[in-house]
Amino acid sequence: MKPVKYRSGKYKRKYSVVFSFAKSVAGFLKYLTIPLTILLFIGTLYLAFRTSYFHIDKITFEGIKEVNTEQLEEVAAKYKEKNIYSVNLTELEREVQNLSVYIKNVYARKILPNKLIVEVDERNPELVIINFSGVYLVDADEFIIAHPMEEAINFTEDEWLVYSTNRLDASIIKDRIIANLKEKGEDFEEDDFDYDVEVNETEKQRIQQEIRGEMNQAIKIHFDSLDAAVSQEDFAGLPRVYFYERGEFEEGIQIEASRLNLTSEAISFLDSYEESSVIRAAWLTPFSLYVYTLEGKEFVFGSNRDPDLQLEDLDIILNELKTQKKGFQRIDVRSDIIRVK
Repeated sequence: MKPVKYRSGKYKRKYSVVFSFAKSVAGFLKYLTIPLTILLFIGTLYLAFRTSYFHIDKITFEGIKEVNTEQLEEVAAKYKEKNIYSVNLTELEREVQNLSVYIKNVYARKILPNKLIVEVDERNPELVIINFSGVYLVDADEFIIAHPMEEAINFTEDEWLVYSTNRLDASIIKDRIIANLKEKGEDFEEDDFDYDVEVNETEKQRIQQEIRGEMNQAIKIHFDSLDAAVSQEDFAGLPRVYFYERGEFEEGIQIEASRLNLTSEAISFLDSYEESSVIRAAWLTPFSLYVYTLEGKEFVFGSNRDPDLQLEDLDIILNELKTQKKGFQRIDVRSDIIRVK
């Protein structure tokens, strides 16, 4: 039996109506695709921006310990009921960042359909600084993050002049000398009294040291008072550094890192030394750090010399003294010439 041969022309003619209909439908759908796409896009926009389905109903803050929760709630209230697609996360992060110096970093993200999560990286206190104006908390990046205690020493400008310089022309020295002369019953006319001529340098220096001694006693009382107050706080276990300096630190500023680095390195070194336990570190001047131990030892470091060299020299000296079984009270490594007492 011979195979049947279909001729395409005959086949098309037989089903021409079907082909014509299919072609018409295809042409119609081709032109309908664009309007359908537009309608679908408009519908999506309507669903996203005009319905409450994507309105924020929950904002979660994570990592919060020190930041005021009321401030966070105020920020959250501004964003609740907003459409989640309209929220600028960078702006939200900046707003939260500016709430407190405790906040180091902020990362916000959207959780569809209606939630925001804000992760907060807080600064943690690592060190307590105590100076003539109060107590400050410092983080690992040397930022002042809090000033929990404000208690200033009320010295006069003349007293500060005596304390911080070697000048002998301060009026407080002159007044003290005149008062002493009057107390002794000296016969002199104050208006004609020539301080520079009639008082020798030794007496001026003696009065200067007398006044400094009184001020140091007041400073000790000041630091002891703040020490006792800090010991009652939850940050009592942090290392304390005493700055014998006036003036206030502002919250949020980064203080001089070199002195704090030297302080922490010196404390760490001495704490690791088996025969010492650090109880106090104090910058008696901007250039000299004094570290005191429970065993009655005193170590002096300087800001003008490389910290590594100072610690290397101290390590050598301590080992030599231990080998020779020699005691000491004080080691000064501020210069290349090491002083041992």
